[in-house]
Amino acid sequence: MSINKNLSSMTPDQKKSTLQNMRNSLEETFVELGQLLHEVQVNNLHGFFGYPTFKEFIEDEFNMSGSLATKLINNYKFYLEKMGLDEPAFVSIGIEKLNQLRPILNKVDRLEQENWLKKAEEEKSTVLKEKIKDHKEKNKTKNVKDVFTDQFVEKMVTYFNCTRKELMFKLALFFQGQDLEQVGEQIRSMQEKLKQEELNRE
Repeated sequence: MSINKNLSSMTPDQKKSTLQNMRNSLEETFVELGQLLHEVQVNNLHGFFGYPTFKEFIEDEFNMSGSLATKLINNYKFYLEKMGLDEPAFVSIGIEKLNQLRPILNKVDRLEQENWLKKAEEEKSTVLKEKIKDHKEKNKTKNVKDVFTDQFVEKMVTYFNCTRKELMFKLALFFQGQDLEQVGEQIRSMQEKLKQEELNRE
């Protein structure tokens, strides 16, 4: 591999343009690599070369981690085979964004999939990452403990007309003069009772 000795003479705009072209070329390689890896996997070609598993074949022969190979294969299968996303759109969005989006797109309908892909094409990576994080927070399944905590905290901040941070300060003041051994016993007893109620509902 040769080193480009002309980089130092490039303007900032030229360097940015070169980076973009190289990035697009890399994304195109990821698409082709995902397709080829998929072919190797489904046809069990690792056995042809004497390897008991696909993972060992990839790691030993190509110095590529099994997790990276799996990501490339899964992206190819999901976006190009299942969703029918064309290669230019895949390249435009980029593998990093697509990796982050795949768990969400697996759980939503086609219209919402298209909305998310449009966001991925238009949004910067940092902005998209925050939107994905917000979506996961809003849609995650809460257990009984989470629900109980949220309800109690909401009740307390409403009663005291304060923020959650101010509520923590008030609780710290309250517990400062308490017998912590006794409080601990009471909490353990209440936790056991809550756990039993949860088991009874199952």
